[in-house]
Amino acid sequence: MKHPTTDPSSPPSSLWERSSLVRFFRWLFSGRVLRRIVLGVAWVAALIALAYGVENWRGRRAWNQYRTQLEARGVQLDLAALIPAPVADDRNMADTPFIRSWFDRHTTWDKRWNDDFEIAEMPKRDPKASPDGWQSVDLSQWAWSLQVAANNRLESQKYPVRKSRAVDDSIIDAAFPSRALAAAAVLEGLKSSEARLAELREAGRRPEARYPVVYDLNNPWGILLPHLGGVRRACLRLQVRACARLALNDSAGALDDVLLSLTLVDSLKSEPFLISSLVRISCMQIALQPVWEGLADRQWSDVQLSTLQTRLSSYDFLGDWNRSLEAERAAALLTADLIGRGTYRLSQLGHEAPSRPPDLWGEVFPDVAERFAPRGWYQLEKVNYCRWLDRQTAGVLDEKARRVSPVRIAANTRELEDEIASGRLYFGSFPGVLRHVLLATQLLPGLSGLPLKMSSAQTAVEEAAIACALERYRLAEGSYPEALTALVPKFLAQLPTDLLTGKSYRYRRRDDGGFVLYSVGWNEKDDQGVPGKDPFDSVTGDWVWEYPKR
Repeated sequence: MKHPTTDPSSPPSSLWERSSLVRFFRWLFSGRVLRRIVLGVAWVAALIALAYGVENWRGRRAWNQYRTQLEARGVQLDLAALIPAPVADDRNMADTPFIRSWFDRHTTWDKRWNDDFEIAEMPKRDPKASPDGWQSVDLSQWAWSLQVAANNRLESQKYPVRKSRAVDDSIIDAAFPSRALAAAAVLEGLKSSEARLAELREAGRRPEARYPVVYDLNNPWGILLPHLGGVRRACLRLQVRACARLALNDSAGALDDVLLSLTLVDSLKSEPFLISSLVRISCMQIALQPVWEGLADRQWSDVQLSTLQTRLSSYDFLGDWNRSLEAERAAALLTADLIGRGTYRLSQLGHEAPSRPPDLWGEVFPDVAERFAPRGWYQLEKVNYCRWLDRQTAGVLDEKARRVSPVRIAANTRELEDEIASGRLYFGSFPGVLRHVLLATQLLPGLSGLPLKMSSAQTAVEEAAIACALERYRLAEGSYPEALTALVPKFLAQLPTDLLTGKSYRYRRRDDGGFVLYSVGWNEKDDQGVPGKDPFDSVTGDWVWEYPKR
């Protein structure tokens, strides 16, 4: 038989039949080729399934092993277990109309407090003044600012006139030539705060505190804590009022304000979050200001000093360190589980990622990886977060010896930062995804400053407690002792030790009858009681408690 292409009697084939594309599809969809394609797809699917299975097994195994180690150390890994337990209304100091208003998103702080203090400009430290150590609150600045705020409130203005534009310091000094006159004006200006503070004082008689926080465990990083701002605002008002009362020789009223401030500090103790601990530290430093001023002016009585000393000696901010780390760890682990279940997105973490070199995948790769990553990768994220956290905190705190090592925390932090930089392990980077350190690189860096804040707060309360005992000794004996050992056991059960050295705090009497009490500070160097630029400087100087020379 003749071939159709050579037989002149055969009809010519069409252009469609001669098309290479048509011939290719006929070949592609032939039975033999389709069987091979199906077999190849099956092999690829099997390999992918095997890879996912291996990664899921590897992740579960690694996490189960590491979790066993953590649980053996007594580490709490469940964030829900760290949430404060409910408190009966009649025992809960946070169950008041005013405190509940702090959680109303539609009400601003000036409406919540409805006082002159909220719209008054907070005085700033005079740059010409000596930065060394503690300084008295500038009551004349507060008196002027509160008066401006009161005038503006009467005129229905939203904000007070800024002092820097309206008046210079000489005019303020002329308006309040003495601290007593300024103190009286401050107390007058704070009368608009009295109703709110009285409500807090009455609530503070209750023995427990549990703020109405909505602990949304489906979005742990979105839990709102508006009461932290409310507590700090209350402590600032109490600080200024206590200092004004001391200036008018009302030590009893000042003590009431200080004790209420400490009650507000205590109200945050049960909260597991790092930010709650940091606000608690800030409020403690605010509360210590009138304690220092009353000691500097020798206004506290022996009974008042004993009350303050007992209260201050009860604080252990080093315990907050471990509790905060547990909460941070538990929140990160919960986040990994939520991302694995699809109820949380990696991009919700990435929008606040620290600065990093430009990365092509930096904005989109986390979500791509999230969609296609094996579930075991989230378990490996948990393992690496916990490992990096342990590395960052290793050797930093020795609870038994009550020692903190600034050198170790700096070395640990530097080691992790170098590893992140050298390996390009930034949030969203390809190496970061493959190394399973997305959560670690995003959530760990902010912890490096926590030991400094905890240590400075603990040092402050211990120095304040020792200072109270020293003043009680002076009231009894007529002068300060030659050495701190003279305080034990009559005025102090035992001497606390400096967290930076493990030894007693440095102490010496001054020629004018005063004293210098200090810790060697974060540089771990004895600078002979010379402070740095700030009372608790992180670079230079000692952490000093002393009073102006008489």
